[in-house]
Amino acid sequence: MRILSLRSDSSPWIKNHMVRGLMSLMQGSLLAKAVGIASLPIITRIYSVESIGILSTINSLVLILLPLVTLQYTAAIPISRSAQTAAATAILSIVFALSITAGIFGTLLIFPMGKLLTSAMAPAEPFLWLVPIFAFIAAANEACVSWLVRAKQYSPIARSQMLQSGTGEGVKIASGIGGFASGGLLLGQLAFQMAGALSALYYAKQSWPTRTDRVRDPRFLKIVAAKFLDMPKIRVPAQFAMMFAIQAPVLFAAWFYSTKDAALVGMASTALSIPFMLVGQAARRVYYGEIASLGPSKPEGIKQVTYLFMTRLFALSMPAAIVIYFLSEPLFEVVFGSEWREAGQFASLMSFYLAFQFTASPLLDIFSVYRRQSTLLVIHLQRAVLTAASFGVSVWLKLGLANAILIFSSALCLHYFFTALRIHLFIQSRCEEYEYNK
Repeated sequence: MRILSLRSDSSPWIKNHMVRGLMSLMQGSLLAKAVGIASLPIITRIYSVESIGILSTINSLVLILLPLVTLQYTAAIPISRSAQTAAATAILSIVFALSITAGIFGTLLIFPMGKLLTSAMAPAEPFLWLVPIFAFIAAANEACVSWLVRAKQYSPIARSQMLQSGTGEGVKIASGIGGFASGGLLLGQLAFQMAGALSALYYAKQSWPTRTDRVRDPRFLKIVAAKFLDMPKIRVPAQFAMMFAIQAPVLFAAWFYSTKDAALVGMASTALSIPFMLVGQAARRVYYGEIASLGPSKPEGIKQVTYLFMTRLFALSMPAAIVIYFLSEPLFEVVFGSEWREAGQFASLMSFYLAFQFTASPLLDIFSVYRRQSTLLVIHLQRAVLTAASFGVSVWLKLGLANAILIFSSALCLHYFFTALRIHLFIQSRCEEYEYNK
């Protein structure tokens, strides 16, 4: 009953400020993704399936690497109470990202990875040196976006995303028409990363603190790094486990089947990002910004925001999952071409687990606000173990890729259902504890 009454008794701040921020970011995100989706029917016709599979494989490796290179100090930016501390965490993120990606780049140049790859993944080997470059640019973008989230500048984030998408897709199409193969897609991805990072940096500089003397002091940076030490100690393995689980289907297909199969799985995931991942990422940024500004001392406000997001996200996700389940195969064939019908089958199999993920995943940042990084670690490790076990069993039983994805999707439906229940019980206990200590 409490959840159903949120519309009538929630404060004007929750109903207006939060919703305006969410809608601004969602609109920009939707427009940015619309550009990407509109370009897909063109890209799938001017590039081979294998070329798209190489890009999917490279992107998956970048996303898995990203939590490691920033040491997750980007997550500390929105919850830093002072501008000087937030600026210091942003600088720490960039410095760590530059150092780690430079080390990886040097390692790849000295020790080629070809002998460590399976024959199915061999087509991606000549492009692995791009992974640390893309990871550094993505880390810089993440730091700038986190700064904008802290400042609640959601409109600049939306504009940055639109510029990023338009630039990247434009370069991919132009390169494809010009006769480039996999290199054209990777050049477009570089343009995508650069446009996002540079535009986010431009907007972030406008709210950067005027006094930066403390930020330049190595002693202050060490103090800030120690203050948020739980980020690299606990949040890094948690985020790494989460990204591994998200990208596992693409890497599993590339490693054990072929880069073509990786492209099919990657296309299914990309198409599903329209109703699920895209809006979920926007919701997560707004949700984190709002509950971080409330702080752990206001559990009732956090409870209202959490339940408002949970109910709205679930109401959005289920109709979309039903439509995707029944219509994805013919839609993929019509929109992307006959070669991509199997990707529609994979999208159908993944639709319901993504609906549960869409509801629960944006709300996980409640544990960051309460500095319960260990809880996040357990949740993400649980998903990583379920993912590895699902695909491990599939390989052991020599199942086809479709059956492997079905097992994986069923396991994650259960995982996210119990994750949502865990969030509900956690915020209830925080409210009860607050009332008891009054």
